[in-house]
Amino acid sequence: MLLLIAALVTAATFMFPTELQGVEKEAYQELEKAEKEVYDWWQHHGESQSATGSYQRTSEEATRAMLQQSSKWVDGEKKLKQKLKVLASRQEQGKDLGAPVLTRYLGEDVPAWAGPEVDQAKWQNTVTAKYDEMRRQEEEWKRMIQAIVDQEKRG
Repeated sequence: MLLLIAALVTAATFMFPTELQGVEKEAYQELEKAEKEVYDWWQHHGESQSATGSYQRTSEEATRAMLQQSSKWVDGEKKLKQKLKVLASRQEQGKDLGAPVLTRYLGEDVPAWAGPEVDQAKWQNTVTAKYDEMRRQEEEWKRMIQAIVDQEKRG
């Protein structure tokens, strides 16, 4: 039976090439139309259901959500980098060699390095206290994220 169908399709291809091309073109147009409908639906519906049944965001939604989140850590690291560039320039001039430096941005009130005009003991105490506070914030963030992950697994 399959051999007969294959023979008929082959014969139709050679005997009616124009008609076959028309059918192929029409099928291709229908496929494009269906793809456009799916794409349009996807664009207008915020979430899609994955194979696991959970909902996922579109790429645009994920980007929008990410941009709405605070970036204080990234912004702080950028500020620290700028300050350490100043230190590098000073060190090229032979100044502040061997000065202790921050590895994390701690705010405008904490110098990025302890130069000669900074009380190093006081600076170190402030740095230690701020690093401890950052560690507590990080641990709290990890607990919060773990709670979200656990909730997703349950529900």
